[in-house]
Order: sequence, then structure tokens, then C-alpha cells
Amino acid sequence: MFASTLSVEEFALSERIGVRPVGQVMGASVHQVGRQWLDVAWAPSGTDAILSELDVIAHAWDQARRRAFERMTDEARRLNADVVVGVALRREQDVWAPGTVDYLATGTAMQVDGLAHDRWPVLTDLSGSEYWQLYQAGFAPVGLVASSAVVFVTPSVGTQWRRRLTVRQTQERPELSEALSTAREIALRALSSQADANHAEGIVGVRLDRHVHRESFPLSGYQDQEVAGLVIAFHAVGTAIARTDDVPSFPPQATVDLQTKRNAR
Repeated sequence: MFASTLSVEEFALSERIGVRPVGQVMGASVHQVGRQWLDVAWAPSGTDAILSELDVIAHAWDQARRRAFERMTDEARRLNADVVVGVALRREQDVWAPGTVDYLATGTAMQVDGLAHDRWPVLTDLSGSEYWQLYQAGFAPVGLVASSAVVFVTPSVGTQWRRRLTVRQTQERPELSEALSTAREIALRALSSQADANHAEGIVGVRLDRHVHRESFPLSGYQDQEVAGLVIAFHAVGTAIARTDDVPSFPPQATVDLQTKRNAR
């Protein structure tokens, strides 16, 4: 008996090509976030605007994700699985208690005919059908890569006053645009670093999720002074892939559409 996230179509395909689901696996981790300070060294020269990376919060996300992946991999290894497909991620903040982050990863562990089942299972967020389409193209997933970047941004006092005077005008918020770009660059840089560590040639299916909320943090070196602003959390995830010589062959089979033949008569 097994449970899986496969659709009926994916399950039927897996049976035909020698891939068997052996169970649904999960990994979860909840972390308490440590004390976060704002680094005033990020403030642009001549202004009191702040754009600061929140490394303590980002580290909590990274640790929660890493442990969730490790626990899901351990479950798959106990099932002698070769791959975990359809990995779905859920991220929440401040659910269990203020200042906590939690990561939940689920997927379907599968065995591949012809393999020794003695290696670490490969994680991928590709569906079962996408997994085999990738193999048919001469590539294989080498791991699920993910990263989180968190930045804090607040405009200068002068900018805030100018906006109050021009509140009826359509205008860009450049400090917010820059913060979004900064968070994205940090997240994608970490994603590429993980792919390089797995000797990947590229990453497919990259997804970017962002979450924005307002919060106050103390300034580094000024414990009694807090600054309110926007916190932008960027989460990136994708499947790292590499070329493979071990490409399974699934020759096409001739079929007859009986419905079409009946209509033709």
C-alpha cells in the first residue's frame, strides 16, 4: 500500500515505464528567529534612507528549509527510493508564535527499475511526466535548489515629505523597486551557487514568491532607536539539471482512435 501525489495519468505512465511510487514523504521544520538589527552601513550616503539585508531572518528560513529537505530525504531513503517527484513547498511565518518561520515539504518517493537503490534520493519539484520528459531530452535532475532573501527598506525623511506634497500624482517608488531587485539578486545568486555545487548545467522551473509586511527593527549600535519600514522576503526554488548518458528508451506505440472511426462511419 502506498500514498502519492501523482495524478491518475502520471501513475499510469509510471507503471508503463518502470517507475513505481513507494510512498508519500514529508519534511518539516519550525525555527525561532533570532534578534535582528539594521545595518546602517547600507544607508546611502547623504540620506537617512535604509536598504538593509536581514541576514538573521534569511538564515532562519534557510535552516528551516534545509532541515525540511533533509527529513524528507531520510524518509525517501528508508523507502529505498531513487527520486522524489512533485515536491511541494509551504512556507509560513508567525503561525506557531511571534518570530517563528516554518517550512513544509511534501512529495512522492519513487523507485526506478534497473537502479541499485543505494544512492541518496534526488529531490525535484517536477511532476512525474515532466521528470521523464526531461530524461527523454537527455537530461536528469540533480537536485532541488532553493533560497530565501529578506531585505528591509524605508525611504528618507525628505522623500516621505515630498510624497505627502504630491500624493495625488502617479509616481514610482524607486526605493521599493530597488529593494525588490536586491532581494531577487540575492536569492538567484544563492540558487546558482547551489546548482554549481551539484555540477548542474542549468535550473528549470524557477519560481519566485515574495511576501511584504511592515515591521520595526533597532539600529545597529543604537539599541534604544527603532526604525519602521517594509520587509520584503523573496523565496526562489527550481530543479537543477545536468546531461546524462543513461537515457531510457520508450518507443512510440501505434494506436487507433475508435471514437474517430465510429464517427467517420
